[in-house]
Amino acid sequence: MDEVRDAKTLCLHYPEQHLWCGTTQNMPEIHNIFHKIKQLQYGDRPDYEYIREQLLTLLQREEGTHPSADTKSTPIVFVWVARRRGLRSPSARLKTLRSSSQH
Repeated sequence: MDEVRDAKTLCLHYPEQHLWCGTTQNMPEIHNIFHKIKQLQYGDRPDYEYIREQLLTLLQREEGTHPSADTKSTPIVFVWVARRRGLRSPSARLKTLRSSSQH
């Protein structure tokens, strides 16, 4: 239990080093949501509209792929976008993305 508590404490106190070092590193909307939630006091109600707006902004910007000048990199596909496209497994997703990028 102490290990879990310590890991959570590190993540909350130093999110840049422990939470935003991968996919979410360049997603300011995720950072905005984190900071908004972190400011809440126990009795406060989260601003769900703000969170929704941030997530919609992220979705609209990403449109299922991470913007990159490097067209050879494998795009990041959000689960909900993959489902909308009818993709069920990561291997099927990669096959479809690779075949569509070759045309």
